[in-house]
Amino acid sequence: MGRLLCLLVLFAWIQMPVLAFAFADTDAEAEVAPMRAVRVASFEGTYNTINENGERSGYGYEYQLAVAGYTGWSYEYVTSDWSECLTMLQNGEVDMMGGVSYTEERAQTMLFSDLPMGEEKYYLYADLNDTKISATNLRSLNGKRIGVLENATPETMLSAWEEKHNLHTQHVNIVSMEDTLEKIENHEIDAFVSTEFPQWGQSNLSVVANIGNSGIYFVINRDRADLKEALDGAMRQLEYDRLFYKDELYKRYFSSVSKEVLTGKEQQWLKSHGAIRIGFLNHDVGVSVRAAGTGEIVGVINDYVKYASDCLGNQTLNFELFGFDSREEEIEALRDDRIDMIFHISQNPSLIEKDELALSDETWTYNLSVVTGKDYFDENRENIIAIPKDWPALKGHISYFYPKWRIVESDSLKDAVEMVRKGQADCFVAGTRLAAEYGSNRKFQSIPLTQPVKSAFAVRPGNRILLSILNKTLKSIPSSRLTNALAMHERLQEKVTVSDFIKDNLLTVIFLFGGIFLMILILILSYMKKMMELNRKLEASQQQLQEALKQAKEANKAKSNFLFNMSHDIRTPMNALLGYTKLMRKELTDPKLLDYQEKIEQSGNLLLSIINNVLDMARIESGKMEIDENYSEIGAVLREICGVFEEEAKKKEIRLSCEIEVTHEHVMCDETKIKEIFLNLVSNAVKYTLSGGSVTVRAKEIPCDQEGFMRIQTEVIDTGIGMSKEFLPSLFESFARERNTTTGKVAGTGLGMPIVKKLIDMMGGSIEVESRLGEGTRYVVTLQHRLADEVYYQHQQKTEKKEVSVFDQEEKIKGKHILLAEDNELNAEIAMTILNDMGLVVERVADGVECLDRMEQKPAGSYDLILMDVQMPNMDGYKATQAIRSLSDKKKANIPIIAMTANAFEEDRKRALANGMNGHIAKPIDVEKVEEIMISVLK
Repeated sequence: MGRLLCLLVLFAWIQMPVLAFAFADTDAEAEVAPMRAVRVASFEGTYNTINENGERSGYGYEYQLAVAGYTGWSYEYVTSDWSECLTMLQNGEVDMMGGVSYTEERAQTMLFSDLPMGEEKYYLYADLNDTKISATNLRSLNGKRIGVLENATPETMLSAWEEKHNLHTQHVNIVSMEDTLEKIENHEIDAFVSTEFPQWGQSNLSVVANIGNSGIYFVINRDRADLKEALDGAMRQLEYDRLFYKDELYKRYFSSVSKEVLTGKEQQWLKSHGAIRIGFLNHDVGVSVRAAGTGEIVGVINDYVKYASDCLGNQTLNFELFGFDSREEEIEALRDDRIDMIFHISQNPSLIEKDELALSDETWTYNLSVVTGKDYFDENRENIIAIPKDWPALKGHISYFYPKWRIVESDSLKDAVEMVRKGQADCFVAGTRLAAEYGSNRKFQSIPLTQPVKSAFAVRPGNRILLSILNKTLKSIPSSRLTNALAMHERLQEKVTVSDFIKDNLLTVIFLFGGIFLMILILILSYMKKMMELNRKLEASQQQLQEALKQAKEANKAKSNFLFNMSHDIRTPMNALLGYTKLMRKELTDPKLLDYQEKIEQSGNLLLSIINNVLDMARIESGKMEIDENYSEIGAVLREICGVFEEEAKKKEIRLSCEIEVTHEHVMCDETKIKEIFLNLVSNAVKYTLSGGSVTVRAKEIPCDQEGFMRIQTEVIDTGIGMSKEFLPSLFESFARERNTTTGKVAGTGLGMPIVKKLIDMMGGSIEVESRLGEGTRYVVTLQHRLADEVYYQHQQKTEKKEVSVFDQEEKIKGKHILLAEDNELNAEIAMTILNDMGLVVERVADGVECLDRMEQKPAGSYDLILMDVQMPNMDGYKATQAIRSLSDKKKANIPIIAMTANAFEEDRKRALANGMNGHIAKPIDVEKVEEIMISVLK
């Protein structure tokens, strides 16, 4: 014990001067050094590059910037070739230069830094596709011609290396990169010696062997000893502060400077073996998940297969994927030779030895964080962690690196969250980004763990050829590519809430329509708040399930009434607003006032679109919307949609093209919903495409397995502003918008695409989207339709066309007597003006009672048609219609009646027909639609 105490005292005494020096040095450098300009010689080469924009990068450039952080220097760059830079340094035209090897001769004319700035590694390079040289058999180099800078350090290293390995080659002098590439191309040399340089990889040249290393230094003009002192101090401090800084720089700039190729044995193995069979987990979040419905594999596994297939210089790799439900099934399949590799497994030494696996190089690092409700969390103490039962890799990682923790299983991540919320577990674990989102909740906090999950491929022990092939693919993949891809696939997008939408559009809403807009937003917010409160109550009170179900039914009934009333109450003033703007247009001649009128009308239509979207989404979610199939010519529907946007595209100077290749034109489908789908897609394409761009609608019939049906695939492609990869996963979520109205200058609810997705789902179809910022967007919609009786409907169509051709459309209804039943004065004035302009004779009554009285008092034939509002005082439109249909005078009883009402839902149209009406016109009224329906009814 006494000897040990003496040794400790002696050790402390020896260290005191060192510690004193360290503290003294720290105090001396406490003051910030003033900025000084240092002239630096800059040459382009292995350690320094300059891109087309004049921006510098490279190992040497970045190391110089790190040094400047300690010295306070600023740099003035003097650019030339390497030999000229060295001459300028010796002549005092520059102060400093990097990337110079030490020689006694150079030390006579310049000052070298005490520490090397890096290490220059010399490699033997060759084109392994065109030579008999093998990277695994050095004897294949005997007799080969090796290019090397003669009588210099590279040749000295080569000779020593050859002597060590008992090799005999012929040395051929090379003087530059251009000279080397020319000699390789002309087959004057078989291989050559060089330091690392990206050009070699771009020229399909690969490393055969490392033949030696030498340090490289900063050199300083002999008259600037002051710079050397500051430089040496900064380099020592940098090495002390960042021990592995040079290693990090080296890995960043030189980790992949040669093209990886397969050896002859590896190529032969692949030829005889065939595709590499990859085993993966079916429910591995971010890595490999089967998409609902299609069963397609989604995750980072696709990124690896896509990149690895063509990443090697002399071989295309083929892969087959086999899914498993558990890690145990994967390992068993590997042992039975049903697969060649497991796509990823945690680098847990204990489990690797237990399962008898061999691992590749690291594929990715996955940083973890715990999410806990505790005020203080210590990962080194005993903790209870909730882990989903289908996350076996995480269980193994926690068990190995955190043996004190007790694992409790949950059915899912959501259940793990709930267990922590209820205090049944101390924490759960997730990726850093996902954990941060949970940690933003005031009930939780997110704390990073010190031990990340490091993954690798797994193969059977002894399968070194496959292991070598896999490691070559990993070396070829850019650093952190798979790590970033994994983060992207599991990232959860932040949703745009209703309150965000209101904040983004509030000023525009108030400015355009004031009180009407405010009323709509208040009603929507009130409705959503009630529904959210109800949902929270349903989740929180499982013991009162029966009562909750009863409340849900009442809420659904209340919601239906709410939607009905809100639709009517909003559309009534909207009809007046849009109607008067159309009437104003006929009276105005001042261009400025016409411009104001057009903008008011556009804004009104925008508000109507917002209302329709909100109501449609609510109706879809409540199950009120149904598919109503009728005969249709599918190609004509798509051509009609393109025609709608021709004028707008022409104004924006956008090339709009429509390509339809359909064999079975006649189908049974819900034409209204199909139009809504493609009107949304084409409208967005035109809206977000700049002048000079293009929009293409391309439809083609694809094979269909089901007899009596056809499948059509429709693409909507634009060259517009596109969407980011981060936003795409949330594209079909309600109120999700990548650009709000303020920043994007394009208004909307963010409901168009969710409605499109839900309508397509209702019809059993699919939609896919590809997009890149600044490059455009491509939607692919696939729908299946039942084939119609083509002969019957062609005959019907010809008959209808013949009828239409007999009469002139406008003359058909001119002079007809119309009885208008409308209680709202403003809407009545608008309707009468529009009908009078169409050449019709109009009389108006204020409610259903007056309408019935007028029909009873007037002789039969006084009126040709009744336009009937539905919601009126004293007697509504439905009762008035039923009373008229019950009149004893059959001519009066059979008069055509068309509902012209703010009740605009599909069930409102059906209800109108069920009550004896002949047609339905929704407010705000469209003049062309009014004329079309009246012609149809009166014929």
